[in-house]
Amino acid sequence: MLDAPRKSTPIVTYSRACSVVGGDFMKTLIADIRRRAWLRSFSILLAGLFAGLLVLSTAAPAHAVGRVVWKSKTIKERVKRESWYLEMQVHLPHAPDVGNKSMKFEFTQVAEFERELVDGREGPQSRTVPLTGQQSLIETVMVGFMDPGTSVIQSRTKFSFKLTRAHGYKAGKWKVKIRDSDNGKQIGQVATLTLSGENPVVDRRSITFQGTKKEPKEEEAPEETQYQAPVQERYEGEDVDDEGQVPPSVEGKPGGGCHLTPVSETSWGFLLFLAGLGVGLALRRRRA
Repeated sequence: MLDAPRKSTPIVTYSRACSVVGGDFMKTLIADIRRRAWLRSFSILLAGLFAGLLVLSTAAPAHAVGRVVWKSKTIKERVKRESWYLEMQVHLPHAPDVGNKSMKFEFTQVAEFERELVDGREGPQSRTVPLTGQQSLIETVMVGFMDPGTSVIQSRTKFSFKLTRAHGYKAGKWKVKIRDSDNGKQIGQVATLTLSGENPVVDRRSITFQGTKKEPKEEEAPEETQYQAPVQERYEGEDVDDEGQVPPSVEGKPGGGCHLTPVSETSWGFLLFLAGLGVGLALRRRRA
């Protein structure tokens, strides 16, 4: 009886086993690297999207409320009125709820057109002085968006107002920012305006203290005055004293002149009484 043929079993060698194990490991490693790369790429993509959303959310208030179109960013001064007249167009994304909307204009000076007097040069010299850290000047105005012909509130309007030197404005460069008074959102972009004109002159010349010698004044000799004797007139019927002067008259003047008052009889009797009393007292002392 013949034996059935035996199935041959493959002989697995060490090198083949290593190759099989190594191939699986490489496949696993490559798959892991791809998985990690995909996770890293996904995380980077999420970070980019988050950063983009953050930038858009930050920049949204500056663009979401519209824009401002200036008729001219260089404004000439009205010298007689000492003011600047600003003209602009305000565009909003939608019409406001009310016809008149309150807005705040924040003006910050960044440069001043200075006129100064310096040594060695004639007349005022002009120069532009940059400024930093200046306090903003705020103008709150009401902007109308209602069409007077149709009484319909529009989303855009033309608006104008003036700035005066009395409120602290000077010729120079100013940055202006417009905000909604109700919610504080910025309207349009920050613009730089140039207010042309001539500011008051500043004297920067050095001060020199130089004394001047005073010339002595010539003393004038006193004028000689000639003595003139008073002219005396002699009136008729009046006596003249030794010096040639006429004594004043005492007639018609109360209490004028000298006179003796007559002694009355009562006074004589009183005197005789006193004399007799004195003699009696003397005789009495002698007897005693």
